[in-house]
Amino acid sequence: MDAAALRDRLLRALVEPARGPAATLVGADAEVAWLDTPSGPSLVLLRAPDDLAALEARARRVVDALQRGTLHLVVCGGGPDVAPALCRLAPGFSLRRRVAIHQLDGEGRLVRVAGRLRLAELDAAVARLAEVTPLSPEEIAARLREGAPLVAAERRFASAVSAPFPAVTVALGVACVAMFLLEELWGGSPLVHLRMGANQGERAFGGEPWRLLSYAFLHGGVAHLAFNLLALASFGPFLEALLGRRRYLVLYTLAALGGALGSAIGHPKTYSVGASGALFGLMGAGIGLALRPRGLLPPATLGRLKKQMWSPLVINLVYSLQAGIDLLAHVGGVLAGLALVGGGLLALGLEPADADGGSRARGFGVLAWLCGLAMALSVGAALVTGRPWELRSPPPLTAQSVPGGALLLDVPRGFAPGEVEHHENATLASWGTPRRDPLLIETVVLPLQAAPPDPEVALDELRGEVDRAQAKGIQPSGKARVETVGARRMVVRDERTEGGLDRTSYAAIVGRATVVVRVYRLADGLAAWNGVGARVAGSLREGPGDPASAAGSGIRPVAP
Repeated sequence: MDAAALRDRLLRALVEPARGPAATLVGADAEVAWLDTPSGPSLVLLRAPDDLAALEARARRVVDALQRGTLHLVVCGGGPDVAPALCRLAPGFSLRRRVAIHQLDGEGRLVRVAGRLRLAELDAAVARLAEVTPLSPEEIAARLREGAPLVAAERRFASAVSAPFPAVTVALGVACVAMFLLEELWGGSPLVHLRMGANQGERAFGGEPWRLLSYAFLHGGVAHLAFNLLALASFGPFLEALLGRRRYLVLYTLAALGGALGSAIGHPKTYSVGASGALFGLMGAGIGLALRPRGLLPPATLGRLKKQMWSPLVINLVYSLQAGIDLLAHVGGVLAGLALVGGGLLALGLEPADADGGSRARGFGVLAWLCGLAMALSVGAALVTGRPWELRSPPPLTAQSVPGGALLLDVPRGFAPGEVEHHENATLASWGTPRRDPLLIETVVLPLQAAPPDPEVALDELRGEVDRAQAKGIQPSGKARVETVGARRMVVRDERTEGGLDRTSYAAIVGRATVVVRVYRLADGLAAWNGVGARVAGSLREGPGDPASAAGSGIRPVAP
């Protein structure tokens, strides 16, 4: 079959399908025809010339003209030497554009030359080639006149959504990068995340509501940050241009809140960080637009959106099933974005991006300011209350009275005292808050009838007792040893708890009491806190105060 007739037969089958929506002819001459397909990808039909070099040059111009999106190039006609020449044109891997190259040979068979992409409209049209006649030049001209308004609308829309600078998207990305740099400066550990506002249901609903937004600016590593910034750059600018900056900021904020609520309610004891809840909200908004466009999108753009929005959502939801990924935050974000845009709230009074006039700039101003203020205040509240910069420097110690004896112990400033437990022959006390402080300090005071006559002998006996002691859930890491800690000789043993925490126990005889100071390390990676536990234990000393009063009133600060 002649190459020109083959192309024009395929052209008729595409613009006059047996079923389903037709492709739109947007450009045509004697050699090339350009079409927009209902499913989104662009389709170019190229008549194969007799000169192979000329064919390769024309095909290369078509491929190189694609800046982003998906293109199917079909060369109509030509012999077996066409496919090898076309293979050389296939571009390398790109996140912005995908190209599939086909040859429709003289017998009407479609040969895939490069790329694994399939196009349902193309396959259906090729199957009907024998049933249709070539499209005449007059019919081609008529089809071009019909498609001209659609082409003009697409061009106006593309220009409108690409013109504005995505100021909100850029500001959100810069904020995420700035917070990540602070995370790394202050240690980058889970404890730093918690102090900087990581989301955790128990805390968010227990008096720290700022965590429901501040978490969205924190990330668990370079890869986590880079992936989310890439997603923000992929979805953000388009939605910001389409919705306008105010509505877009409201969408991002409420999607982040929806993700936080899903996570906090679903697993309140686990903490989470990352902008992915908000980003899944942007994907949900895209699905909402595809399902209920409300005249905001021209037909070809709507077709592409319907085809392109589902795959990243499904892929990312499947990826979210892995351990360590907060699936509930992602689902909460998707549902929030879908409800806000698909439900029509953010589309109230919104005109298309290419509409004339200033109506797009009106509305949602107060809500946008409230959302921006809420995010800024949430981050500020998290930093002021968490004081994560304190983890970067060795902590100052303040003297505290030890319940159960006339004793003093220096503990890190700001460590909250716990409940005092009184037993028949021992008094237990603690300082520090799990998931906030790097250490937890415990003391056990066991009164003696009299001070031992020979401290060294008594210390050696104490070492033996420590080695023989068996506590449920505690695994010794080695034998107990006698060391000088601070200015005091103490029995020291390294241990590990059943929950995986490292603990060091320091035991000493002080006056008429045996005192055990236990130091639990709750966080790793904080170099400034290395040795703080030994400093605390080494500060144990006799001090002023009524032992009975100390035991009865709990832990109270005294002058150092």
